[in-house]
Amino acid sequence: MGLGFFVSFVVMGTFVIINLFIAVVLNNLENAKAERLKELHQPISHVDLLRELASTQEASTKLQKQMERRSLFMSAIDTGSYLDMKFISVGIDYKRDQDKIIHLLINY
Repeated sequence: MGLGFFVSFVVMGTFVIINLFIAVVLNNLENAKAERLKELHQPISHVDLLRELASTQEASTKLQKQMERRSLFMSAIDTGSYLDMKFISVGIDYKRDQDKIIHLLINY
C-alpha cells in the first residue's frame, strides 16, 4: 500500500514539474514574440525609407537594362543580321547554339 502512494506521488510530482517547465518556456516565447512585434511596428525613419527606395531604384534600373539587352539579342537572333556579322566569321552556327550565345551575350 505504501508503495502505491509513493509511485503515485512521484508520478504526480513529475507532472507538476513538467507543467511548470512548459509554462516557463511558453511564457518566455510569448514575451519574445511581443518584443519582436513591437520592434516591427516602430515607424521607419525618412533616411531608411530613402535608402530603401534608392536601393530599389538601382535594382529596377539594372533589371531594365538587362531586359533591354535581352530583347535586343532576341531580336538580333530573330533577324539574324547581327549574328551573321559577328558569329559567321568565327564559325558559330547561331541557329544551333542560340541558348549558349544568348547566355554569353547577356552575361557579358
